[in-house]
Amino acid sequence: MTLSQTLQTCVPVFEFDDPVCETVATALKACSHVSDDERTGTLKIGVRREGHEKEKGEWACVSCTDGDGEMLASSPAVLFSLYARIRDQWGHEPVEQFREGRWLRPTFTWLTGRYGFLRRRKQPIGPDDIHASMQELARLGCTHVVINELAPRSFETGPAGEVYYRFYDYTPDIDQYVETD
Repeated sequence: MTLSQTLQTCVPVFEFDDPVCETVATALKACSHVSDDERTGTLKIGVRREGHEKEKGEWACVSCTDGDGEMLASSPAVLFSLYARIRDQWGHEPVEQFREGRWLRPTFTWLTGRYGFLRRRKQPIGPDDIHASMQELARLGCTHVVINELAPRSFETGPAGEVYYRFYDYTPDIDQYVETD
């Protein structure tokens, strides 16, 4: 039996009241062909640090034993990233390889979605582009998105005659706060 097959036969139990836990459970259920009546194991899904104090930095772990499983992470962004890794890479591996747990440790602890992450950025951004881009950012474990990156141009304007506002990212240029010679 594969990891994905085992996780799909489990009933999700939330270890933490976070919307990402529900998102992960919903995503697992959506790709499952198992009815609720056929689910036999328990899958703990949560964001927590208790019991993992020795772990430094961000982390996520998936483990399965005897039909039960755990998907735990140090933060919601890493939990969803763990789900994506299972869905895209680890899901087809034999479940026995996950008895001791498999860890995901992000290289970057603060990943920000910027200009290059959004699809078709040179054109006006539509709802489909934003949705697809946010899904990709979540898959990568992105923790922040600069909101002005969603607009085709900054909505702010600068002083009369200034054109720098066209290039604002998330704050006005420094010369709007101090005078220079």
